[in-house]
Amino acid sequence: GRVPEAHREAVLEAREHGLEVVIATGRNWAESADALRSIDDHGVMICAGGAMLCGSLEGEVIRSRTLPSDRVADIAERIIAHGHLAHLLQDHGRCEVDYILVGRSEPDPATTWWLREHDVRARFVDDLDGIDLTTTMRVGTVGTSSTLHSAVDEVRATWGDAITLQHWPAVVESAATGTTTHLLEIFDRGVDKWAMIVELIADRGLRPEQVVAIGDGLNDVMM
Repeated sequence: GRVPEAHREAVLEAREHGLEVVIATGRNWAESADALRSIDDHGVMICAGGAMLCGSLEGEVIRSRTLPSDRVADIAERIIAHGHLAHLLQDHGRCEVDYILVGRSEPDPATTWWLREHDVRARFVDDLDGIDLTTTMRVGTVGTSSTLHSAVDEVRATWGDAITLQHWPAVVESAATGTTTHLLEIFDRGVDKWAMIVELIADRGLRPEQVVAIGDGLNDVMM
């Protein structure tokens, strides 16, 4: 709900010593805007787990990595067939919404809470008919660990190394759900936070050993 004052002061002090502080998160820009404003971030951010590089202040898209449309459709249909909504995260620079949620299942309580808490634009559709999939950066869903395992196994067995797949616990309000909530997130092959950092430091003329990375989640491991 907030960035602690001690953290904000640490970011400001790092900048005063000449360090460029870059937030790298699984969230998209809209889901991060409040935190970015709280640290007065006027630089760039890595968002959507490394699928996108955006300007921190206005969210302009500098780089993005989308999935092939046929892969999006296949994975989404498999998720839906297992009784979940398919969450399609969009490149907001090329699409009028942040998420397209596909299927006839009820959203997981954590999804309902997340959409209510953040200023994101979400569109619910019953199926993929007529949907432009070329702006999709991530396909995923939210559910309990036990209900997601079969979908995870099927997608992994089908696509293997052609995708980057993460299945891990979500950070949600405890009142949102009475069970452990897990995320399923699928990106194009090679998409992660570190891969985008490598592109960013190449722009800056820096070397990998000039980067310090701090993280506490599965999507931070490569970084």
